[in-house]
Amino acid sequence: MSAETSAQPDIRINYWSPEAGTPEDLYSFDRVADKVVGFDGVTDEVLERFYRDGFVAVEQAFTAEEIETAVAGLIDCIIGRKKGFDLNLEASVADWDKVQRPDDRLRRVRKLNAFVDSEPRLKALCEHPRLIELLTRAMGEPPALYANQALLKPPHIGSEKPWHQDMAYFNLPPETMVIGIWIALDAATAENGCMHVIPGSHRDGPTVHFRVRDWQICDRDVATARDVMVPLQPGGLMMFHGLTHHGTPPNRSPQTRRALQFHYYPSSVQRITPEERLAIWGSEGKDAEC
Repeated sequence: MSAETSAQPDIRINYWSPEAGTPEDLYSFDRVADKVVGFDGVTDEVLERFYRDGFVAVEQAFTAEEIETAVAGLIDCIIGRKKGFDLNLEASVADWDKVQRPDDRLRRVRKLNAFVDSEPRLKALCEHPRLIELLTRAMGEPPALYANQALLKPPHIGSEKPWHQDMAYFNLPPETMVIGIWIALDAATAENGCMHVIPGSHRDGPTVHFRVRDWQICDRDVATARDVMVPLQPGGLMMFHGLTHHGTPPNRSPQTRRALQFHYYPSSVQRITPEERLAIWGSEGKDAEC
């Protein structure tokens, strides 16, 4: 995997270029996750399922109007009406100057990072009262926001996000209850790269990550026989533990797949250093190879 950075006023642009293709047998499409409907559907029993399986899927968490408003805010970020965040382009884009037209940007942007302070319509979902209420129930204390991203898979060229644990990216103690919220802005399907998870994998603790197609779990270490896919309609969400093994295959369909992803942690937790994090998740100094 390689990435180059280009300077533009108030937007940091990265060019994403994975160096290897996705193995054909790395994702299973035979099993589909059970779902509940709405925030009211996340009962105490469903929360127990979250603690056991490391994820829960919720359809109709947000209204069509809330999603339409968020999409409008996201588009304004992509086409340059908002500033002050990171933006990643797909590998097929060699030059930012060639994607100055709004339509070109919408077909080539892969990821946005750290945008909530730039776009209030996206911040509104991040701070949605029902979402914060659910996170507080799950954590046992008020949540703090750790990361905010928009994850985009443009038609035909949307890249895979290999299997990984999100906490391998976060400077937090490994025992922290980190919760990711993945919100579908479009229908997320088997064809366009919906989320895949390994139920219960969070209970195995940290897994060593390697730089292969990304910072990822080694392909041979993924329990693909337990893979469950999580298709969602717009407004649906997946709540998942920061240690849950998950990934998304490439989008080879003609449909766009856009999602927002927010990560939260208990506000009382103290952060660790990047060196401490890499000592846990990195392969250096360990009897591990990929």
